Amino acid sequence: MIQYGEVMAYYKKEKIHYVHNFYVQTAVNLSQPVPVPYQLTGEYFDEEITVSHYRAANDRTALCAYDIQKAMLCYLFLQPELALPYINEAKTLLPRIPGSNSIPLYYLYDSLIRLALFPTLPPSAQKAGLKQVAANQKQLAKLIPFAPVNFAHKHTLVAAETARVQGQHLAAADLYDQAIQQAISHNYPHEAALAMELAGNYHAQLEDGLAPFYHQQAYDTYAAWGAVSKTREMAARLSTLALPPAKASDKISTTTTQPSTLVSTTVSNTAVLDLTSVIKASQALAGEIVLPRLTERLMQVVIENAGAQTGCLLLPSENGNTLVEGWQPAAWGNGEVGALPLPLSLIHYVARARTAVLLENATQSQFAQDPAIRSRRPQSILCLPLLHQGNLAGLLYLENNLATGAFTENHLAVLNMLASQTVISLENAQLLGRLESYNRALEEKVEQRTSELAQAAKEAESARAIAMQANEAKSAFLANMSHELRTPLNAIIGFTRIVRRRSSDTLPDRQLHNLDKVLVSAEQLLSIINTILDIAKIEAGRMEVQSAQFNLVTVVDLCLTAVQPLLHPGVTVIKEIPPDLPVLTSDQDKVRQILINLLSNAAKFTNDGHLTIQAVSDGETLVIAVQDTGMGISADVLDRIFEEFEQASPAIRQQYGGVGLGLALSRSLARLLGGHITVSSTPGVGSTFILTLPINAGNR
Repeated sequence: MIQYGEVMAYYKKEKIHYVHNFYVQTAVNLSQPVPVPYQLTGEYFDEEITVSHYRAANDRTALCAYDIQKAMLCYLFLQPELALPYINEAKTLLPRIPGSNSIPLYYLYDSLIRLALFPTLPPSAQKAGLKQVAANQKQLAKLIPFAPVNFAHKHTLVAAETARVQGQHLAAADLYDQAIQQAISHNYPHEAALAMELAGNYHAQLEDGLAPFYHQQAYDTYAAWGAVSKTREMAARLSTLALPPAKASDKISTTTTQPSTLVSTTVSNTAVLDLTSVIKASQALAGEIVLPRLTERLMQVVIENAGAQTGCLLLPSENGNTLVEGWQPAAWGNGEVGALPLPLSLIHYVARARTAVLLENATQSQFAQDPAIRSRRPQSILCLPLLHQGNLAGLLYLENNLATGAFTENHLAVLNMLASQTVISLENAQLLGRLESYNRALEEKVEQRTSELAQAAKEAESARAIAMQANEAKSAFLANMSHELRTPLNAIIGFTRIVRRRSSDTLPDRQLHNLDKVLVSAEQLLSIINTILDIAKIEAGRMEVQSAQFNLVTVVDLCLTAVQPLLHPGVTVIKEIPPDLPVLTSDQDKVRQILINLLSNAAKFTNDGHLTIQAVSDGETLVIAVQDTGMGISADVLDRIFEEFEQASPAIRQQYGGVGLGLALSRSLARLLGGHITVSSTPGVGSTFILTLPINAGNR
């Protein structure tokens, strides 16, 4: 890069040379220890001077490229708040650099910067940030089909960071691993290192024990790439790093041909192989959620990664015993620990101490006297506890009978990495198993309950049919009996009236008074019979509505005349009926019957004060209110006042008479006309009955 710059200077390509120099300075800041790596000021570039020249010359192409490099450095050295203004300015200048390789870098770092700042933002800004990230991802996705090796890992890394801020933990972990694999296979070591670093930061937040592994891989990869400043920053920040990084003799050359690269880069072979192996193994385990398949797959993965000959997974059972699952080879079988050739002293020690045991030569170890070791004489043993939130979730037991020292600290480190995913997968599989058991039990209960409900529905239908038959029989009986009673009553009333009229001059007053009592009693009985007959007709669905147009004022006047004899002395009748009420289309006789019942009750129970009837209309409905200042109705009676044979109290019935059918009939008639009746009352103050009817009821 420096030589290219000298050529540009020789041919006096100043504009290109100025732009080229901040790429050189970026590489210098990364590859050499500098005080502030994200300040582009040094031997090749001075941002305070040169950028002001860019602005003075309105060189927006150079400004855009500079802004992206500056934002990238700020982000890499954990200064996303400083990076934001630069990446925002770059967005406005992107049209000045069409086709530049800086554009995909803008999409990558604009998203990463916004996601890094996400937790510090208010909800509205978080929403806007995610929207911008989605737009960037859309642009990267368009580029992937043309050059997946250049853009796929960038897109995947942003997806991982997005899943992180949205709390999608399993998805985030998987996406980080995918991004790492893609970047390594696509020969982007610096972006592979970035993905490893972000994955380490993510696992550090989860506190799942994986962070040191990812951070170490990131450190080694940065070091192999030559990013000395970045490794110094990580070493100062992370106490878990093993220093120095891997030796050059253990590395594979991955020289890149990108124009911004200053030096050839290398990546640790061991690190890549271990990391790739762990990622593949973790993905394999994450894909299994059925316990038998999971245990079988787990042991295949573990044996492959640890170089064991045989092994098993030990899980606690519900009855407190330890069960052996997933024996490899399968011929050893599964069952309880005591029934299989396992060194119980070693297993119990690991379970109690909750620490891994690695025996290079089991026959010469502290567990050499265990019956299983004495009889089978295994060479190498590795036993690892699987912990979840401090609780023992299980044990991994591995053997190699061919050589001593078959298991190393590196194998143990790899298994420790797999342990976290193993515990998560086991928990998911066990949860799924419990859920399936619960679902089966629930299905049995639902089936049983469905059967019970079907039987209950059958019984209810039978009871309903019987009730309907009984109701029809009752209605028929009432109709017939009312008819049979009404015929002789009409004769009694008619002949009594004739006798009363013709005997007014011949009979003594006492006899005339008795005739009046007979007449009143017969008329009351006829009224009761008529009410019963009407209710029976309504219940049987045989009551018809004969609609016609009429004026409410006329009907109200007739009703008030009819109840006049019932009014107590001193009670004032107030009629508030607007003359411009619309003509009512309904059954006049039934409306009159309802109003007479309401007015009769008001007159009967009002000893002084006033009785008011009001009416209003909105053009579609008519509201008639009958208000009195009588004794009122108590709250415990108010809810059932419209039920048949219901009155305020036995004392009321004894004093005022009646059988409690008038309001029940009135409510039934109102419903028949398409309306309803409501009541409000205060004891000692009075009651208000409100009848609501449609202006046009039609024939029903």
